Amino acid sequence: MKKGQIIIIEDNKAEMKLLQEAFHHLKFEREIVGITDPEAAFQYIKKHIKEIFLILCDVKMPRLTGPELLEKIKADPALRLLAIPFIFLSNSEDQGDIEHAYSLSAQGYFQKPLDLDKLIHLCSQIVGYWTEARIPRDKYQYTH
Repeated sequence: MKKGQIIIIEDNKAEMKLLQEAFHHLKFEREIVGITDPEAAFQYIKKHIKEIFLILCDVKMPRLTGPELLEKIKADPALRLLAIPFIFLSNSEDQGDIEHAYSLSAQGYFQKPLDLDKLIHLCSQIVGYWTEARIPRDKYQYTH
């Protein structure tokens, strides 16, 4: 099983708590890092890049949106090369948001279920898929 942190970037504290609770129920042997400020998330990602398994990010956040954060990551050659899966979890069903996410080469866009059981199921599927997927950074050994 691939190791590494799961980063959750979510400015809504209630939704952050629900996501963290979903991962707690799944009992993954991964560190879950919740970050409410996208700028702080970018700095964290740059500093811990080789420790990160997956990024789950909200779309609509103040100061820096999820798509803007993904653009910053893609603009950094070192971050882009490691191909960390970047997946949007949003309350938005807006087709424009979905198309914009995929135009930035996001690896997924899911509407957040507010029901805990449905959220647990969705998180399990996302992590399961990326645990099995082969990506360029598989050559790195994780210590977490």
